[in-house]
Amino acid sequence: MDKHRIHLADGHQFTLHSMVPASARALIYWCPALGVPGRKYQRLADALSQHGIGLLSHEWRGTDTSNVRAARSHDWRYQALFADIDAGLQYAREHWPNVPIWLGGHSLGSQLALLQLARDQTAAGAIIVAGGSPYWRTYPWLGRPMLFLAALGFPLIGKLIGHYPGQKIGFAGREARGVMAEWGRSALTGHYRLRNMDADLESRLNQDTRPVLAVHVAQDQYVPHASLDYLVNKAGRAKHQRINLGTHDFPSGKADHFSWMREPEPIAVRLAAAMFADGVDVAPLRQTA
Repeated sequence: MDKHRIHLADGHQFTLHSMVPASARALIYWCPALGVPGRKYQRLADALSQHGIGLLSHEWRGTDTSNVRAARSHDWRYQALFADIDAGLQYAREHWPNVPIWLGGHSLGSQLALLQLARDQTAAGAIIVAGGSPYWRTYPWLGRPMLFLAALGFPLIGKLIGHYPGQKIGFAGREARGVMAEWGRSALTGHYRLRNMDADLESRLNQDTRPVLAVHVAQDQYVPHASLDYLVNKAGRAKHQRINLGTHDFPSGKADHFSWMREPEPIAVRLAAAMFADGVDVAPLRQTA
């Protein structure tokens, strides 16, 4: 992927990774999973390019090519993450002004991509891949206590240490305590009530009618169907299209939260079919898992 250095007024810099075919019919501005570098979506970019879709892979503040790291003296919240997305999108629109841009993402990235739809009236729609709401009540009974404790405990760890050491805990990477506080609040309440942001993004999103494409993989250990449903339904008036992929859809026979990144072609071909359809069917597209 090509690399573009993005500079923000607050001093933050990050690399935006891109692969855009010359004849691109659409672009996806891609928000990674929390703690996952943007370069890790190279295979997705390769697969999408075969279908005339360019990928611009974002880099989260504090991750990989970002010039800052979370610390007690350096904290941020979702507001800063949205500012970074805005800067990346501005670059995309300056360089590909005539190509429709979709907002897409994986895991936490899918949540922020969907919320960004409420902030950006020029985007063509939103794409969710292996993503959903972390709201603890959307999870199976056996998993609810663990998620509830994580929603309380991860932000507390961040407060005590000064940052959240995800690489040691096994969830996400080294993250800002403010980011984990807002993640924890959304996991406990099911809502995105974000500090230092004027707009009620959920209310705006509920009025939006642009298409939302959602891909669920059958073995996703982090996103049960109810979690995805809860997130997608925040865009209550949007045209929804759901794609369910099972183990038989992937050459490896695996269909979990991260395995699809190694073999993304089944996802790329279905996204292309949906994005370039004459219209997005309101009825969910369900495939046998």
